[in-house]
Amino acid sequence: MPAKAPDEGISNVQGSKLNYGKKNFPPPDGVENIMDILDCDPNPTKCMVFRTPFERLHYLKGEFDSLYNLINERGGVRELPLEVGTKLNEASHQLAVESTHYSALKAKLGQVDSRCEELLKKLQSLDVQRKDLSCQVVASEDLLQEDELAVIDLKGQIDTLNAIEVIDPTTQANLEKTEAYVKESFEDLKTFQWTP
Repeated sequence: MPAKAPDEGISNVQGSKLNYGKKNFPPPDGVENIMDILDCDPNPTKCMVFRTPFERLHYLKGEFDSLYNLINERGGVRELPLEVGTKLNEASHQLAVESTHYSALKAKLGQVDSRCEELLKKLQSLDVQRKDLSCQVVASEDLLQEDELAVIDLKGQIDTLNAIEVIDPTTQANLEKTEAYVKESFEDLKTFQWTP
């Protein structure tokens, strides 16, 4: 059987278009992007598609190099949907774990902030009490100095009174001896006979 004319099968590759001719043959299985086609037999009964990273499409290579590299950096396009789904599930689980951890830390931070506010208020109250006690201490020190001066003055008055009203035993004995001597002398004077 003679081969069919090119215009009846896959006849032309231009940019991103693939002309399948008048018979409208479906694209070969697995062909998703004509940009990946290296060569194709125009005979639809022997259709062979080779994939290549733009090795022979030089006029497109410069435009798609960066995109191709980016796709490879992110794992390429050959991963199975199951693998992608597994990675997505793992990432979702990790996100949920991190979200839970973040929520717990945020709640704990709120508790710490509340406790900090309580302690700050208590500290302010204690500071007010400290200032009040300091004022009371200063006033007490002033009163103490006044009391000390009053005690010193009272001691001086007591010493003065003791010096005036209290006679020590030795002085008292001397006074008694003097008094007895005066009385004896007075009696002698009464019986004294003076002769010129």
